[in-house]
Amino acid sequence: MFNLKKSLAKLESFLVENNLRNEDKNNELVGTKIPVPEGRVNKEKSIKIPLKKPMKKKIIEKKRKFFADNERGVMMIKNFPHGFYEKEMYKYFSQFGKITRLKIIRSRKTGKPKNYGFIEFRFRDVAKIAAETMNNYLMFDHIVKC
Repeated sequence: MFNLKKSLAKLESFLVENNLRNEDKNNELVGTKIPVPEGRVNKEKSIKIPLKKPMKKKIIEKKRKFFADNERGVMMIKNFPHGFYEKEMYKYFSQFGKITRLKIIRSRKTGKPKNYGFIEFRFRDVAKIAAETMNNYLMFDHIVKC
C-alpha cells in the first residue's frame, strides 16, 4: 500500500539532487514547488500539460508539398557488362545524383545476374536525365539500354 515515510524520503532525495530545497533557519521547507511530470494535471492551475508538442500545420504542409513535387525516380538498366554490378554501378551512377536504392535482378538458382536492374534516384528529374544520357551507351563492348 501507500507508505508515507518512503514517499517523503524519495521526495526529499529528489529535492536535494535537483537543488530545489529552500530551507529557513529552522531547517523547514519554505516555498518549495514540486515539479509536475508531463502529461499530468497541474492542480494549482488545473491545466493539462501535453506530452509532446504536435508539429505545426505549416511545416507538415511544406513537407507534403515538397515530397509531392519531388517524387523519386526509377530507371531500368539493361544489357550492362559482366563485372559491372552493385558497387560499380552505385559509384558510376552517383555522378548523376543521390541514389536511394539499387537492385540487380539475379537468378534464384545460380545467383548470377539476369543482365537488368533498377536504380532509384532521390528526384524524378535526375532519373530521367540519367536514362537519357545512358541509353545506347557503349560500355565494355556492350550497348547499355535504359
